[in-house]
Amino acid sequence: MRQTEDFASYLHSAEELFRQGKDEEAMNALVKAEKCYNEDIPSAELGFLKMRKGDIYYRYFDYAKAIDSYSEGTDIFLTSGDTLNYCNALLLLCDASVLNLDASRAHKCISIMQENARFYQGQAKHAYHLCRIKLTELEDGAEAAVPLIDAYLADLPTEGTPDWRILAFYYNEAGEYDKALHAIRKEAEAKDISRDQNYYVVLYQVLKSQGDFEAALTALERHNVLADSLARIQHTSDTRFIEERHFFFEDKEARRRDMNTILLGFFIILIAVLLALRETRRRLSKSMQDNVLMSIEKARVEKLYADALIEREALNKMAEAKNADDEMKAVIKQRLALLNKVIASYITDSSSANKEANAQIEMLISNREAFLESTRKSFEAGHPKFMSYLCSRGLTDWEVNYCCLYLVGLNGKEIGEYINLKRHYTYGSVIRHKLGLGEHDKNLANHLKNLLENPPASNS
Repeated sequence: MRQTEDFASYLHSAEELFRQGKDEEAMNALVKAEKCYNEDIPSAELGFLKMRKGDIYYRYFDYAKAIDSYSEGTDIFLTSGDTLNYCNALLLLCDASVLNLDASRAHKCISIMQENARFYQGQAKHAYHLCRIKLTELEDGAEAAVPLIDAYLADLPTEGTPDWRILAFYYNEAGEYDKALHAIRKEAEAKDISRDQNYYVVLYQVLKSQGDFEAALTALERHNVLADSLARIQHTSDTRFIEERHFFFEDKEARRRDMNTILLGFFIILIAVLLALRETRRRLSKSMQDNVLMSIEKARVEKLYADALIEREALNKMAEAKNADDEMKAVIKQRLALLNKVIASYITDSSSANKEANAQIEMLISNREAFLESTRKSFEAGHPKFMSYLCSRGLTDWEVNYCCLYLVGLNGKEIGEYINLKRHYTYGSVIRHKLGLGEHDKNLANHLKNLLENPPASNS
């Protein structure tokens, strides 16, 4: 009877300590509880004990030990016929197996979970879907996991919430950047992320993929602050979860007194090490931030010059177009001369010349819309009936600009590269519809050239 009472007391104490984040003390209580277990205690209680030990190992990334503890707990629930707890234990075992790259064990868990899917309700149902997504990503990559994520989010369980942070990570890895940004924002709405360093890691990755480098750097700095704090906690707690160490601290009072002197020396050394680690961490953090900024700037400049080379090729083709009048050719050649100048400055590899060239090319790329406007206005002056007809068909100024690029000699692919828009064909389809072209009619470029030579009367 006394052992049964001690078991319950130790187990209850372990739960409270675990909730408070005192993992070493919680593990010590679980070890003591396990020593008190006897046949009078329901086996489910031992199953819960094993699962809680697994949770502590999991929290400190020791997935191999977490799998061992979760497996023991799962077997206990299965043997006792406790189906609901057995199914919930499988969720934790499957998740730890994926993180330990044990796809074979994870597959076995998934198969059993699918057979018992009816038992998953509320947050457990979300975890069930997430296990399937994680395993797919592990075996086939993030792109293969995206259809599973989309199907899951399209039919969300009415209870509980998804783990938006993990979904954002997989979306970002698969190149679904808009979905990744939406998911990481949902994470911030659903949870308190002020102390969640993993959230800021994913936020940094998503913002970097979006090209929002300033916000990405802010997220990275927040992650570093939280990581610093966690490192201090881990060093001071000295949590290694070796059961022999827990038994060691149960030895005689005399041995405990002998350890006091050793522990005092240890803590003095530990404080010195922590101070050194803090300074090293600060320097590494600054170095990493500097490297990130340099990488961001390098990538930005390389993209500017890649865009400049694409535009130079397009402008050379425009300058030779038959449909471009003298005034338009003069504008094109003037812009082409500026592009050649800044590209030549970049090639000189002079830091001062490069800084000036970078500023000039950035200005040129940013005012590309103004250049397109001047091209359209040149067509308005030289071909007023044609331009009036386009407007009468409901084309916007932007769509008319798009048509002008066809008329100065660019094809659809070149236009897409020039306006830096991957889905340019969508706009082409809209324009074809407004001009009355069916799916199988002549191509848009030829139709526009015919209209330019023989413009019909406008509909206005």
